[in-house]
Amino acid sequence: MAMPVLRRVIAVCVAAVVVASLATVAPATAAPSASTSPAAPGAPTVTTGSNILATATDCADLPVRAAALARTRGKGTATCVRGGDRAAPTRSTSADVGVTNTPCGTDTWIATRTTICGDAAFQLIIFTVPQGVIIGVIDFSVRAEVYLSGRSDRWDTYVRFTGRGGWGAIAGTTLNAVPICGEMCSYLSNPGITAPFATGSVVPGAASFSSRYGGPYISWQSSASWQFTFSNPAWSPPISNAMVVTPPAHRCDDALPGRPVGCTVAFVEPTHTISALAHPTYARHISLALNFGLPSRLTRTTDGSRNEANRRAACTDPQNRPRPTGYSCDEYPFASTYEGAASHTYGRTFLIIGGINGGGQGFYCQVPWLDPRRQGDSGGFSACMIPDWENQDAGTLLGLFYYDNRVIDRDVFRIRMG
Repeated sequence: MAMPVLRRVIAVCVAAVVVASLATVAPATAAPSASTSPAAPGAPTVTTGSNILATATDCADLPVRAAALARTRGKGTATCVRGGDRAAPTRSTSADVGVTNTPCGTDTWIATRTTICGDAAFQLIIFTVPQGVIIGVIDFSVRAEVYLSGRSDRWDTYVRFTGRGGWGAIAGTTLNAVPICGEMCSYLSNPGITAPFATGSVVPGAASFSSRYGGPYISWQSSASWQFTFSNPAWSPPISNAMVVTPPAHRCDDALPGRPVGCTVAFVEPTHTISALAHPTYARHISLALNFGLPSRLTRTTDGSRNEANRRAACTDPQNRPRPTGYSCDEYPFASTYEGAASHTYGRTFLIIGGINGGGQGFYCQVPWLDPRRQGDSGGFSACMIPDWENQDAGTLLGLFYYDNRVIDRDVFRIRMG
């Protein structure tokens, strides 16, 4: 498949979603930057098993804990955090600014290739030391969103804290939250939050970061967190334990030839959707190849010599016959994958007479140097002549898919017909 200039405006859907077990944090009042990429809906999910609060504390057996604290710091109060009852998810601030399709988990992290989001409810317990008597409870939820771009090393985070209820010694409570750089991270903007917090409070926050450069031709992990506390002059000491919301780390890289650094969620396998409406002949070829059992899950190669070897293996006519006017050779699996033609011992093409050999409408690929594929033959590669403009456009869109999703060498991606 060729990969030059886009000549038509064509919609391509690219998405895959992963679920990571974490709690949420909501967005802030600023809109996502131009570098961020809203996620497409409807993608599959995968669970990672992480917790949203990296520092949640155990509220079991408070009298024992309170007695132990009294021996080290004397009388006063202390706090702990436990999971709260799940209420309706909070509205995201990114929705407020027009990004409405971000998948978000309930008590989990859900990630697409370019977003991470989670939403969870908790209780802050205030108890006496040394007695271990509960004197106040704050019910709250926290939602966090991360927006990445395959075209930039910048990422934006949004948080929202919502007061859901409470009782006891909580009047006059203040929420304090700050963004914190983690792995390979630099601050672009990091306004902290200090705001009164009570039942009905909705406190948003936002911060932007960029990845520190890891080096040419490699990838590295970047991350950031939000740390928050509650404070109240009636408590002694007047501040709660610190809690930290840490979304899963994402991958940044400088490993796409000719492209700048970008960042995506590497553990999500992206999906490239091929439109039959936009490219009917190209889509028919790929659809037939998939229907006959060729793989829909492919592995990217950025090795130019391997790409060229794949093209030669698929599209070289030993007799050097003239190509049909206005057509060029398309191959599947793509030349830009490790599964390309050079990795196979043989190839096939398609010659379908309406209703015969697995087809509805007739379809002739005009590739005389390869035998037509027959029922039960799911091996090798496939080659087909398709209109030049379809080959050019489809190749351009595949290149943009690689770019926007940072599909680097040995990354796995999926093909879907749309």
